[in-house]
Amino acid sequence: AVREALSLYQNGQVEALLFPRVDRETRFLFGSVSLLSETLRAGLPVYFAREQLSLDPNDPESVERYLSKATQSQAYIDTMKTNTLQAKAKLVKGGILPQGTGIGLYGFNWDKKNKKRIPIDFEVKVVQKVFAMRDEGTGFFNIAKKLNGQGVLTKSGSKWHPFTVKRMLTNPAYIGLTYFGKTSGSKKTKLVPRDEKDWRLLPDVTPPVIDEELFWRVQEKIKRSKEIHAALPHREYLLTGH
Repeated sequence: AVREALSLYQNGQVEALLFPRVDRETRFLFGSVSLLSETLRAGLPVYFAREQLSLDPNDPESVERYLSKATQSQAYIDTMKTNTLQAKAKLVKGGILPQGTGIGLYGFNWDKKNKKRIPIDFEVKVVQKVFAMRDEGTGFFNIAKKLNGQGVLTKSGSKWHPFTVKRMLTNPAYIGLTYFGKTSGSKKTKLVPRDEKDWRLLPDVTPPVIDEELFWRVQEKIKRSKEIHAALPHREYLLTGH
């Protein structure tokens, strides 16, 4: 957005760059400093609304005020992250699944009052059909193709992908086993798998909609299929066998 503003400024289409507040601009502090320097060198005025601050490279006091506000903003962001982690840990300790702003698990709605997942009839039937198809030998690709052909959409309203199907089929929440802490990080940064000993099982959060025997049978078939395909060459090379 800053680079777009620079381009518009150079074409005479904008007069200044306005941020709502300093902490919105300093979420990625090291990148922000270099971008702001580039902006100021180009002569594009920069303002921050909440702090009523204008950033002028020729005014050391305005730069000092900005750096002071930026430091405060970073401290505030770090405090918010710590508080969020502590709040989540408290919920998990009480057996409650911390619910973020994501779209949630396919097959369920989130009951904010009781902090539990509530089954959605149509989506549950889709989940059961997907497990039945994989149990019968249908692969991820063909399951996704079948769902897309029938006009069934994912939770986000998009088309199905083989990886989406795989994630559904390997999620133990569908047999009532809801785990918290399987990954660390975030989708905005990077999700890193955590050791299984660090997972926390939360009982009574997700009602089972798939029979356990069917679930584990499907896991075994997925595992066997992976082992078989791993041993097969993915393509024919010119020097294969030589």
